[in-house]
Amino acid sequence: MTVLQQLHDLGALTPLDLHFARALARLAPKANADALLGAAFANRAPSRGDVCADLARLADLLPDELPPETEPPPLPDADAWVESLRQSGLARAPGEPARTPLVLDGHALYLDRVWRYQALLVNTVRARLKRPFRDDVDPALLRAGLDRLFPADRLPVGVDCDRQRLAALLAVRRGFTVITGGPGTGKTTTVVKVLALLVEQAHARDQRLRIALVAPTGKAAARMSEAIRKQKAPDRLAVADAVRDAIPDEASTIHRRLGFRWGSVRFAHDADNPLPVDVVVVDEASMVDLALMAKLLDAVPPHARLVLLGDEDQLASVEAGAVLGDLCRAGEGPMSTATGGRVAEVGDALPPDLAGAHDAPGMADAAVRLTHAWRFGPDSGIRALAAAINAGDAAAALDCFAAHDDLTRLDPPAPHDKDGLARALRLLTEVGYGAVAQAPDPEAALAALGAFRVLCAHRRGPRGVAALNAQIERWLAAAGHVHPTEPWYPGRPILITRNDAPLRLFNGDVGVVRDTPDGRRAFFPADGGRTLRAFNPARLPPHDTVFATTVHKSQGSEFDHVVVVLPDRPSPLLTRELLYTAVTRASARVTVLGSPDVFAAGVEAQVKRVSDLGRLLAR
Repeated sequence: MTVLQQLHDLGALTPLDLHFARALARLAPKANADALLGAAFANRAPSRGDVCADLARLADLLPDELPPETEPPPLPDADAWVESLRQSGLARAPGEPARTPLVLDGHALYLDRVWRYQALLVNTVRARLKRPFRDDVDPALLRAGLDRLFPADRLPVGVDCDRQRLAALLAVRRGFTVITGGPGTGKTTTVVKVLALLVEQAHARDQRLRIALVAPTGKAAARMSEAIRKQKAPDRLAVADAVRDAIPDEASTIHRRLGFRWGSVRFAHDADNPLPVDVVVVDEASMVDLALMAKLLDAVPPHARLVLLGDEDQLASVEAGAVLGDLCRAGEGPMSTATGGRVAEVGDALPPDLAGAHDAPGMADAAVRLTHAWRFGPDSGIRALAAAINAGDAAAALDCFAAHDDLTRLDPPAPHDKDGLARALRLLTEVGYGAVAQAPDPEAALAALGAFRVLCAHRRGPRGVAALNAQIERWLAAAGHVHPTEPWYPGRPILITRNDAPLRLFNGDVGVVRDTPDGRRAFFPADGGRTLRAFNPARLPPHDTVFATTVHKSQGSEFDHVVVVLPDRPSPLLTRELLYTAVTRASARVTVLGSPDVFAAGVEAQVKRVSDLGRLLAR
């Protein structure tokens, strides 16, 4: 039996990986078994979130992917493996003109299409970084705007540098900026002020600024719209009414803005038909995968400013790549940390080396990390827990639950008491979701739904989304809150799982079913939450009940109280990034249901996606 077949039988390779390798064997008679094995791993990589297969590391990584106590079959020596691929005719080196199914860059083996997306992204980012600072800025007007919007006396004691001011300065002066930071660090506040500064500059030139606000999902776009609308309020934004009115507050999904075409793999907008915009702001950029980010950047015209917002410590995209994290790691330096000599000069609005002659900056000059959490007070348990999880310190994270009133962790009452956590979860959900069912109108029901959510690491299994949604529904029915005798019962919360452009309902949108004089309807927020839209339930695209949802699906959302349900044993899906993402969805309270050992194992496990983007940008 070949190693390829063995790994398939052990579950390390999928049937699709196996068929891909066998199809290439028919196309390339010179390809030996090692080359075909490499092709299977390259095909496997994107489905695992990796951009490529690292042939030098596979032998070390593979044992963790096999069933316990399984001895992995031997893999080829990395250098010999590379040589087999070169001789096979299946792989080419970067820059070679011939098209092949695979691309081999050192020990990194890519599918051709994934390599092309990465090359497109790298080339687009490099081109933006190499451009000189913008000459369409009035320094005096910018300095006045920065002083007004970021007054020197606003910083709390102990904060040594106004990183929001630095981020705004760079975003106005640069064509490409990355602003990252944890929850409540002011990313949206900063970008609204950036837009105000840019609109002021455009008004001074008698020009109109075309601004596009985008996010990867419909839910994230709605949250962005709501957040920007709040930040535009006169008591928060010290600008003229004309400036405030020129800042849009309606965000769209990236797919919608690019012009998604049903039945086509291409968007309406690309380099040949760029977006008609002057500024593009991308929120929740950590959720954007390699292919979509490459297509977006390709469609942004060269003259337009591009600002990426996100939290690099959150879960990366479901699809291949960890683009925001790679950009931030490539940008680690004085700007990203806001320390060092150059940043010390930012007390002036335009320090000399930022004023115009800096012709070839890199990512280290384009990425700023915001670190002061304005949303949470210094005694916030959520803030402390998130920091401990990020640091990989399981002991400190567990200690947070005893030290803070806004954190709770509940263990099973006995080692094998399967009902202990169920009883605790039942009480929590009857209160949290009972408020949804008892709300007097659709607006109040959606508000209650946005205040409480159960988050799971898994979709399947006894503590997964599917099982808990059914169980919570039964508990609520027993308590008299809902009557699920038919699919469309009043009070049922709904999560859209597939985009429907004609209906303007998108993956991640959340609604609730209510009775109306016209019959039963499903209500969804519209216009960033300002209004509601009602649909006949039979018209809805594919959807799920959403009493419980995966942590992945919760990205871009915020709830008052989050209940995190851990699996009953450590899991490859339960990682530091997943726990951090889960707890930072809460604004007021976090409850974790699960054993300390499983929680600690999750804090200590880290997602390691294989990507070469950071190295290529640093070249």
